[in-house]
Amino acid sequence: MRVEGPKPIVKPEGTYRVPARKILPAVGSAIRDLLVQMGVFRAPKNKGAVALGAALGEVAQRMSAPSLLDRVPTSRTLTHRERELPYRIPPDMKIGTAKTPVDLAALDPTKTYLWVLDAEGRFLVAPELQDGVEGKVNHGDMCPAEGGTARGAARAGGELKAVSTPEGTRWAMDLSSSFSFNRMDLDVLGDPQLEAVLGYLKSTGMDTSTLEPARNTFDAIYRFAGFLHLAKYYVGVGAPR
Repeated sequence: MRVEGPKPIVKPEGTYRVPARKILPAVGSAIRDLLVQMGVFRAPKNKGAVALGAALGEVAQRMSAPSLLDRVPTSRTLTHRERELPYRIPPDMKIGTAKTPVDLAALDPTKTYLWVLDAEGRFLVAPELQDGVEGKVNHGDMCPAEGGTARGAARAGGELKAVSTPEGTRWAMDLSSSFSFNRMDLDVLGDPQLEAVLGYLKSTGMDTSTLEPARNTFDAIYRFAGFLHLAKYYVGVGAPR
């Protein structure tokens, strides 16, 4: 009887990087389990070790859950308006990141702002009307495809409008953008995705205390129109471009 030896290991082409959000939970759980096996957590006076174990367990739980950014997937839009072309980055656009978050207190409450959460997780904010731009700024201007001949890909978009309250100025944030209701993935974003965007912005260090989701009639109309527009693709009347 012939016994075959082990087959050679074939290394796949290219490289594969495991995301940190998948590695960290495993590392945290492994360290915690090791400390348990060593009996560290059985010592009643070792409060520091107990706190460490609780922290590691919390990190593992948080990192293993879908991230807030994953809840708002990237998509192109079905919107194509010749009158808006070419799309160009507006001269006045703030780019919010974890290192330099957007300061809402610096915005002009007399203006309407557009916002876009791009594929990289950057929070883009620009006034709809501004010097150096003919007409109004569009969401496509803030996230254009190469050459400006179409809208690029983004996770979500909408408008920011100031609301005066006894406590001061607050900013109502809606999903009035093709990046939210006229997407190529045939999804229409709603309250869960808007809450995920707000949570994500807060996690990057942005002060979101004056930011609140807008749930008004106009936003509902935009979303309903989005469902009607996309319904034809579900019944086979048309196909996304």
